[in-house]
Amino acid sequence: MRQNSEKIVIIGAGFGGLHVARRLAKSEHQVMVIDGHNYHLFQPLLDQVAVGDLESNAIASPLRPLLRAPNIRFHWGCVEKIDSNENKIHSNTG
Repeated sequence: MRQNSEKIVIIGAGFGGLHVARRLAKSEHQVMVIDGHNYHLFQPLLDQVAVGDLESNAIASPLRPLLRAPNIRFHWGCVEKIDSNENKIHSNTG
């Protein structure tokens, strides 16, 4: 990865955020994924967990292993403000 490569921030690690991050995993871009949870939840099967047909770990996966690539970083926090003038994103954790 080049030092001056373009930086991309993905807010949210749902299906769309994970898809984009995986597509950018082999790119020259520096990618940061920000999400308020440190896991990805497959909600369509949540009712099966509620009735005991599935274990909860069958529908929830930690995000860091899903985003394992040298150019991708994960930031656990909620976005509070996007400052487009300064080109910065502020979260509740820094």
